[in-house]
Amino acid sequence: MLDVLARCWGTDGKAWVGRSLTLYNDPEVTFGKDKVGGIRISHLSHIDGPTTVPIRGRGQGARKIQWPVKPLETVAAPTEADIAASTDTNQLRTWWTGHPHLQDTIKARVDQLKAPE
Repeated sequence: MLDVLARCWGTDGKAWVGRSLTLYNDPEVTFGKDKVGGIRISHLSHIDGPTTVPIRGRGQGARKIQWPVKPLETVAAPTEADIAASTDTNQLRTWWTGHPHLQDTIKARVDQLKAPE
């Protein structure tokens, strides 16, 4: 799956910060002759459309197989003004989950909403 990331996002891992992907468990992944299971990528942010990426196939001398990847729809991070103006705890919870770097700001807003007036 590293081949997928490198092909779609480039080889500078620092440029990957803030990007998103969807991972899933694939029990058919092999290591050598053993079926051990592993992770696969189905969706990536920051790609223009569906694409296929050649990845290494099974075993030594195996041919490359084409791996399909779809674009991942992303939601823009809320601004601090958005958070301060929100009274919707469900929206705040969604932002909390999707934007860990804003959790302190979101927690402060939730605490404000819970405080007696």
